[in-house]
Order: sequence, then C-alpha cells, then structure tokens
Amino acid sequence: MNNRATFSTASRGFSWSFVSSLLVLVASLAAQLALGRLLSQGDFGVYAIAISCSNMFVVFRDGGVNRWLSRMSRDEFDQAIGKATAVAILSCLVVAALVASLAWFAGQVYGQPKVTEVMLILALGLAISPYSVVGLARLNVDLRFREMAWIKLLSGVVRYGLAILLAWRGFGPLSFAWPVVAVAIIETALYAWLTRIPVITSNFSFAGVKEVFSESKWSLSGSFAEAIVRQCDYLVLALLIPVEVVGVYFFAFNLAMQPVNVFSESLRKVVMPIFSQLSDDKQRESRGIHYAALFIGLIAAPSLLLLSVTAEPVLNLLWGNKWLAAVLPLQVLAMVMPFQILSLFVETLVQSRGFFRYWTFSLLVRGIGLGLAAGVATWITDSSAAGISVVTGIYLGISAIVEVYFLMRKMDITIEPLLRALPVPLACTMLTATALIVFVDGKGVSGPLDRALFLSALFGIAVFVVLWCFSRSSVIEVTHLLRRTKTG
Repeated sequence: MNNRATFSTASRGFSWSFVSSLLVLVASLAAQLALGRLLSQGDFGVYAIAISCSNMFVVFRDGGVNRWLSRMSRDEFDQAIGKATAVAILSCLVVAALVASLAWFAGQVYGQPKVTEVMLILALGLAISPYSVVGLARLNVDLRFREMAWIKLLSGVVRYGLAILLAWRGFGPLSFAWPVVAVAIIETALYAWLTRIPVITSNFSFAGVKEVFSESKWSLSGSFAEAIVRQCDYLVLALLIPVEVVGVYFFAFNLAMQPVNVFSESLRKVVMPIFSQLSDDKQRESRGIHYAALFIGLIAAPSLLLLSVTAEPVLNLLWGNKWLAAVLPLQVLAMVMPFQILSLFVETLVQSRGFFRYWTFSLLVRGIGLGLAAGVATWITDSSAAGISVVTGIYLGISAIVEVYFLMRKMDITIEPLLRALPVPLACTMLTATALIVFVDGKGVSGPLDRALFLSALFGIAVFVVLWCFSRSSVIEVTHLLRRTKTG
C-alpha cells in the first residue's frame, strides 16, 4: 500500500474512531444518568473501591502484546502470533488470579463485602479475554478501522445498556461488573469471527514471554503508573471516609473526566498528524505545540468550565436532590481539567518518541502525590467530598503543570509556544467562570432547565467578549485552524 493510500485509510480510520468514541460517550453519559437515579452513593463508592483495586493489575492484562504486535507488518505479525497468543493467555490468567486473590482481602480491609463480589466478577471477565488482545492487534495491523470502531461501539452499548438493566433489577454495585463479563464474551466471538486467528498455532510457545516483556517493560510500567494516578485517591479515601462520600467524589470525578477523554482524543487527531511529519524541524514542532495550546485554551477549556458553571442546575435537572453533594466537587474538578488535557497531550508526545521511562517516572510521582493529597485532604477538611475535591483539584492542576515542564525539558522541546498561546485565554476563561459561579448563580431564574440555559448563554457571551478583548489573534487563528482541519 503506497503512502497516499495509507494516509487515506488512516484518515477514514480516524473518522470512524472519532464517531464511535462520541457515540460511546453518549451511551456512557446516558448510563450515568440512569445509574445515578437507580443506584445509591454507597453503590458508586463500592464500585470505585473495587475497580481501583482491580485496575492496579488490569493494566498488565495484555502483557504488552497489543503495543508489540501493532507496530509490525503483516508478515511479522504472522511470525510472532504464536508467542503473542501464549503471552496474552498467560497474562490474562495471571492477572485474573491476582484480582481474584485480592478480592477477599480488599473486602475485609475496606469493610465492604460487595467489593469482594465485584472483584471476583471482574476477574472472570479478565480470564476470558485473551483472544481480544491478539484480535484487536490483528485488526490494527490490517488497518481495519471500521471493524474496530463497530466493535468498540457495540461493546459500549452492551456494557452500559446491561448495567442499566441490572441496576433496574436491583443488582446494586454488581451492575457495573457483570457487563464486563458480557463484553468479554462478545468481543472474543467478534474478534474470532473477523480475524480467524487459531488459539494454538504452529509456533505457539511460552518461551517468547521473556522477549515480549523485555520489549514492553517500560510501557507496561508506565501503564501501571497511570493506573496509580487514576485510582490512588479512591483507595486512600476509602480507608479514611465513609463509602458514601467516596461515591460522591467518584461520581463527580467521573463526570468531569468524560469530556476530558473526548477532547484528548480529538486533540491527538488534530495535532498529532502534524507531529508525525515534523522529524527534526523545530520550527514546525513549535507550531504544533502552539496549535495544541490554542485548542486547549479556546475550545477544551471553555467547554469544561461551562460544565463547572452549570453544575448545580444540571445535576438538579438530571437527578433532583440526590447528587447535589457532587456540585462543588464537580465545579472544582472541571475547573482544573484543562491542565489534565495538557498533561495528557504531552504524555502522548513522550510515548510517540519512546521516552517511556520519563513517562513512567512522572506518572508515578503524580500518582503517589495524589494519594498523599487525598489523605491530607481528609485531615485538613471536614472529610466532605467538596473539601477533598478542592485539595485534590489544586494538586492535580499544579502537578500537571510541573509534569508538562519536566517532560518537555527531557524531550528538548521548547515550552515557549505554550507560554505564548495558553495562559491568557485560559486565565480569561477561568476568571469568567469563577465570577459567574460566585456572583451569578442563576438562582433567580425559575427551574433547573431555565437556569442551565441562562448560565450557558451568559457564559458563552461573556467568554467570547473577554477572549475577543484580550486574545483576539488567538480566536482568529484557532478558527482558521478548525476550518483547515475540516476541509483537509
């Protein structure tokens, strides 16, 4: 396949992936809406504990096989599939055994027997998922992006739809776990049908385990450190505060992270094609960093801070008084998430250049620090979800800035384009959002829907006016960038 055909296929693949990601996001938000009504704060807290304990091991599920296989040619893939399948089977079974072994201990430590049940079900899902690992890699190597997108969409619909059904039938926190098993079965069947990879091939061998692990040890270490960043605060908090408070914090954090995942994916699709052609051209590299900063400051940040401004009426509209305790946590966490998007973007650059050691180190430090911040938060605040969110939110923002500076220095990438393009629009948007939250809460407008619409319109107008006054050139430039992206 020539370069033009490969680029055309990749472009179509990006479109399929983006559309499927958006649809899965819609399904996820719909599920959170329904589950927020059907489940209790304690149910969310139990799941937060169980998934946090499990994810410390789940990151090793594929043993690095997916990354190892995905960068091979088709001929190389056929030669390596035997040892890769062996590694996938061994990794999934070992990780499933570890999660199952930890289940009883976690339930006892946190005083929540349901944690044990959830973890045992998650372990079952892991044990039956080895084929998905090699099947996904096969589709990736064959550039079958459409099939991957459909599987992702179907898996998301099944997972969230079944979770809603089980919650409605009274399964409590188990509503989160059984869909994982169902998705593992469905994905295994679909990948087997689409790829026809035999489970036992002529070159099947456990002797290749060491080779695969040596190739991917730092990427696996980075994945483990990433799991610590995402889960450490829940694990610490569950030891120190009631499970219901953990549930409120988890609920707010999950809501704030939904748009972060979409914007991070979109950012990679807009900016990474530029970086893929940069080579050693520092001028174009700086331009790519500049575009990323514009995207974050003028698109991602206003969208996230709109969530912060409208948190109270939106939560009231969707769930009544049930999740009002999550209002301030959501406002705080949404306020710092633009920094999280920035750090995720820089981490993507680090991975693309193979600097997995720096990525692992920075994530590990951030994760441990987040756990300490969560513990300190319970000590210096009233142990409410709101007080804890203020402390962990401040930590997340500061640590993201430090990580970005550290990683860009290690990659010898100038930070000047970020400093030139990001601080002014980000500061303008954050100050505008803060002013509306403090001085214009919309309580004078009747009804949560009317308040949400009123605050959205007011925020949109205010942000546009402020950005046009203080960062007009950036507004014009990002508009031109989006037009070129759309037409290109």
